[in-house]
Amino acid sequence: MSDLQLAEHYILYIDILGYKDILAKSDGQDFLNTINLVFFRTKNYVENINLVHIEYKFKAFSDNIVVATEIKHIYDRIAVLSNISFIAGGIQSLFLAKNIMCKGAITRGSLCMDEVFVFGSGLIRAHMLGECVAFYPRIIVDRLLEKDLLIYEPNLLQRIDSDGYRYIDYLNPKLYESNDMFLKALATHTMLISDAFAKYNGNSPFGFFGKDEHERIFQKYAWCREYHNRICDMTENHGMKIDTRDIRKSSDAV
Repeated sequence: MSDLQLAEHYILYIDILGYKDILAKSDGQDFLNTINLVFFRTKNYVENINLVHIEYKFKAFSDNIVVATEIKHIYDRIAVLSNISFIAGGIQSLFLAKNIMCKGAITRGSLCMDEVFVFGSGLIRAHMLGECVAFYPRIIVDRLLEKDLLIYEPNLLQRIDSDGYRYIDYLNPKLYESNDMFLKALATHTMLISDAFAKYNGNSPFGFFGKDEHERIFQKYAWCREYHNRICDMTENHGMKIDTRDIRKSSDAV
């Protein structure tokens, strides 16, 4: 038995949203099948785009997906940062097609990842960023990577949010094979956000959620609405914009 080794990696950590809610309503079999589908479609996609033969490692556990690659050469960073942004956006777009949203983070740090183990401070940092900083259904980019991003920024699939964090532009038309597929994703996004506002609009009972959690969920979908409408404006799909009025009317009364 040889010793395991830690090494510096780029790490993509993804948290699939709605896991507890789905398992509270079903046995989770369809959800498991969806995760499996997205996981293996992503692996196949990476094999097709990985022209420089950089090794990407994949791991799925519970409602999380981790993709990592060891940084062996400084010049690999350009290709990896571009690829990992598209991998993140691709995963988000695949889940969106199944009416599921994600959050997470891209970072760099110490990691050991093989068929059994996922271990290291890099994973802890990625998890912390995804759980505590991303907050909204977005995959953010660690500020540790700012210097790396200056090398290849024009070709990255990223936007800068109001809090200064970069995030993956998962509704970018470049992610979709055709305009029809992009419009279908935009329509699905519209439906998910509209349904969420109808459910968490401040006039409905809290049900399983307490008031604070209820408000947190509403804020997440408010962010989605703003992002959605920016994409609609940029792609001139103005008819698919979501009403920006606060439909809660009187949230303080709830």
